[in-house]
Amino acid sequence: MKTIDDETINDLAVNWYFSSLQSRNQEVMVPDDIFNELIETGLEVKKHLKDHKFTQQQPMNVVVDGDTYFDIWLDEDDQIQASGLYDDEE
Repeated sequence: MKTIDDETINDLAVNWYFSSLQSRNQEVMVPDDIFNELIETGLEVKKHLKDHKFTQQQPMNVVVDGDTYFDIWLDEDDQIQASGLYDDEE
């Protein structure tokens, strides 16, 4: 089984987060390649979240850039959920 290092999964989660935000914007058509990347990335992130049992009570902390973060976890329906962005000040 392929093991993903922490930096790679962090990068995948960041990619998923921003691609997901873009795909939810009803006014913007998402190109097929971005949509396909969102699905593939989501599957990798979901597997990692499930393997490590990340929940809303104990989420994975994702570093976006320096002191900007978001939390990510699987809900009770095994769907990926994420907090909003926050920084060290909060």
